[in-house]
Amino acid sequence: LREEKETLLPPLTRQSDSLPTPAAYARELLTAWQNRSGEGLAAFISAKDSPTQAALGSDLAAAPALLGFALYDGTVSPDGGSAVVCADLVLRDADGMESTVDAYPLRLVSEGGAWRIRREQLMRIMGESNE
Repeated sequence: LREEKETLLPPLTRQSDSLPTPAAYARELLTAWQNRSGEGLAAFISAKDSPTQAALGSDLAAAPALLGFALYDGTVSPDGGSAVVCADLVLRDADGMESTVDAYPLRLVSEGGAWRIRREQLMRIMGESNE
């Protein structure tokens, strides 16, 4: 038999960037908006009110360009059914005017183990950020 030394192993670390947190989903959602990707956005819209590809393309065309964003850690509701993640947004409207929106609350819902946004919430973000 081989003798085993009683030594402590180094602590395990986890890659929090790859965990399916509300903030991680919000990051992917905003990246899809930033890249003007209708397919990318569709993956993060609630299945209950998912738009057609044409409608989503039209929504994106009317939305301001998202030049950059920063996210804050999200808060999950006690029942785990919803979450809020705040985001700072840097936008450019159709006239070329840049603006910032600070700490905008992204309200997400849990569906099938993923965090999604309702379409009306997404349109509100894109509309309010354009004002």
